[in-house]
Amino acid sequence: MAAIAQKGTSLTIGFAGNTYAGIFMEGATKEQTGTQKVIRDEDNATVTVLVEDLGIRRTLRGIVKASGWTEPRQGDMITINSINHRVESISTEYSAEEARISLVAIKEDSMTYS
Repeated sequence: MAAIAQKGTSLTIGFAGNTYAGIFMEGATKEQTGTQKVIRDEDNATVTVLVEDLGIRRTLRGIVKASGWTEPRQGDMITINSINHRVESISTEYSAEEARISLVAIKEDSMTYS
């Protein structure tokens, strides 16, 4: 199949660079993660906000390429876009035609996975 060509206004197409070996990508999401705690004064006005544990959570959906593919498990380290992530969850749906996966992985800014 030839690459997609755009005519007119340029738009982001494809999977925004999200790749993972072993699957044909069908969809991907990227979510910014973190925790915010609002500190309020005696009049309930916000005086400061504590922001911590920033990171990125990615959900990849696709079709498994090879029958010998070994799916990762929760807590495993995997590489997405040349960056190591920790698997939060993975589900596989099997049918007569194909096996489809949905994989959720996270990379906290503070963590280095190896």
